[in-house]
Amino acid sequence: GIKMYIWDAIAAAIIIDPTLVTESKVLPIDINDVYSQSYGQSLAYLGKGPTGSQKAEIILTVDEERLWKMILDLTSSL
Repeated sequence: GIKMYIWDAIAAAIIIDPTLVTESKVLPIDINDVYSQSYGQSLAYLGKGPTGSQKAEIILTVDEERLWKMILDLTSSL
């Protein structure tokens, strides 16, 4: 199958309809602030995160059928 990376569209769709989320976890996250190839990378931790990390809801799965219907309905009206 074809893989599509539509992170921005998924984030917008979840703001419009949070019930699209079918699985999520609250995990501690941190941002890599060490100047390297992975600078700015978001890091989620199982268990306790490093000092300064914050908890965030990590979306693991969404209702893909409803997501694509929403995207197609919205874009077909343009």
